[in-house]
Amino acid sequence: MKKAIGFIAFICILWGCKEEESIYPPALTEILSVSTDAEGCASLLWPDGSGSYSVENKTDFSHLTPDSLYRAIAIYEICDAENRVAHVYSLGSIFSSPPVQGWNEAIKTDPADVQSIWMSGNYLNMVLLVKGQNQEHEYHCIETTDDSRLRFQFYHDRKGDIEAYTKKVYFSIPMKGYKYRHSSFLFSINTRKEGVKTYEFNL
Repeated sequence: MKKAIGFIAFICILWGCKEEESIYPPALTEILSVSTDAEGCASLLWPDGSGSYSVENKTDFSHLTPDSLYRAIAIYEICDAENRVAHVYSLGSIFSSPPVQGWNEAIKTDPADVQSIWMSGNYLNMVLLVKGQNQEHEYHCIETTDDSRLRFQFYHDRKGDIEAYTKKVYFSIPMKGYKYRHSSFLFSINTRKEGVKTYEFNL
């Protein structure tokens, strides 16, 4: 049975600057982990490999699952470096689910161009450029390991969607489960511009 890649349903809250301001503050934009408190507010940011920051405006990001850990695309500013406090301007939806093992159906590989792809902490992160219009696309990371190497194939089914415009889609695939059994892996994706591209990453 298919294991659909779940996505985190955050309400994207655009950060509000004063009308007279014409530039952004010194904000950071990155894929990271977010933990919630018992009330379901985003209480801590966890940038990969750099410890946590408490969220000073956590009530702006409420109605989440209490006591949970999510992956998100965040825009935030470190407002107190000594005490590790951050002000968050937005939290955005992101696809995050472990690779699917034992896939026994055809792997669909509709094209998606790679804007960036990198390992960070225990996650394989990607920003993909996908053409579509109004259909919900289906995405998976499929384990296709053979006897010699750990391999993964990116699954993309655009469900017959019209290729009207390009949008960015963010992914963060947890790889921790493979870390102590393998030293590296190969990841393949079908791109529009260059055909099938294969990347190698260390774990």
